[in-house]
Amino acid sequence: MRSKIQQPSESRADYTSRSITEVRTLIDDASQVLVVSHIDPDGDALGTQLAVGQYLRDLGKRVYLLRDSAIPDKYLYLPGIQEIVTARSMPDGLPIDTAIVLECPTIERIGTAARLLGTGVKVISIDHHRDSAEFGVVNWIEITASSVGEMIADYFDEVGYQPNRDVATQLYAAILTDTGRFRFQCTSPHTMQVAAKLIELGADPRHVCDHVYYNLKPTTVKLIGKVLNNVEFHD
Repeated sequence: MRSKIQQPSESRADYTSRSITEVRTLIDDASQVLVVSHIDPDGDALGTQLAVGQYLRDLGKRVYLLRDSAIPDKYLYLPGIQEIVTARSMPDGLPIDTAIVLECPTIERIGTAARLLGTGVKVISIDHHRDSAEFGVVNWIEITASSVGEMIADYFDEVGYQPNRDVATQLYAAILTDTGRFRFQCTSPHTMQVAAKLIELGADPRHVCDHVYYNLKPTTVKLIGKVLNNVEFHD
């Protein structure tokens, strides 16, 4: 089993359904799962990690949420964020059988967590970048998706998993940040439909947006003021 990116003759819906089936098959067989994303994590990386982690725990899996780098302050409000611990804090020989790698075009992008991927670990890669390599046993690479958060929301919908308020918030933050507040070209009608459903499930758009974009430290506001005070206009 080794999923490819979407083929020219294949619709997005068919590709998504096929990929979700393959991902679900490996997850069903998994027992101890590592979930990791890229170094210097952003909202999509952290939000999807948390959402996938909760889903796996609800399935009765043992879950390890790991990161290589520090979590930016603006994401510390996310429900469950303290559950994502540093890979350096984990001992060698961690008894994992499956790893879900989110939003990483190459395996090297997960940083120090790579040392925990032994030869028997089955890797699932879920990404939306066009240049993503096929380093997993299953590679769900959906380049038309706005974010991995959108992909995970589609996965939950397909498998019949109902996100709670916290998971809806995590996924909404993932989509909001990777679409630049829904203004990047990657924002599609489907993206907005997914976001609307997450709001129905309890995500608070103002709460998420305020924390990510407007909850600035006084020192940051002062620095912005100094920069703007020295702006020069030419022509």
